[in-house]
Amino acid sequence: LIKESGPVIFADYLEKRKTSHQSVPRHTFQQGSPFKWALAGVGTAIILVFLIVSRFDKTSVDNGAAFQTLPYLEEMLSDVYRSETVTVLSPEIGQKYKDGLSFIWEGTGDETVYVKILNNQGDELYSLATQGRKLQFNEKLSAGLYYWKLESEDDLLFVGKFLVEN
Repeated sequence: LIKESGPVIFADYLEKRKTSHQSVPRHTFQQGSPFKWALAGVGTAIILVFLIVSRFDKTSVDNGAAFQTLPYLEEMLSDVYRSETVTVLSPEIGQKYKDGLSFIWEGTGDETVYVKILNNQGDELYSLATQGRKLQFNEKLSAGLYYWKLESEDDLLFVGKFLVEN
């Protein structure tokens, strides 16, 4: 483009240069040199971005994403959804999961209820049925934020959350 349009684009400057007594280094206006420098700058920027991204600790990105909250479940936390009173004793909202986690509640009688464990994307990972008011969970989970629901056959009874750290 400069080879074809350069004389027209820079006509005013070239005319001033001929009439002025200022000396401008010849290499400044060699054909293609501004583009070579621009290409070198763009290439350097691309290489730097690649190096930064490739050296960035991917696990910290993954772990950061694994601990992000899910807004619609956050809004539902600790509410009781059935007219009868259901009281959740464990786990507390935000409790850290260690070797095992006990889900304990009152107010469901002897009906079958389900403890559903979801990841922080809302995907159901486990659905565990019980007729009691306690469920022991000992499965290995990767680090992250998890939600859990207590449900009867027809109703959502409670929503809570817990954390798993490495």
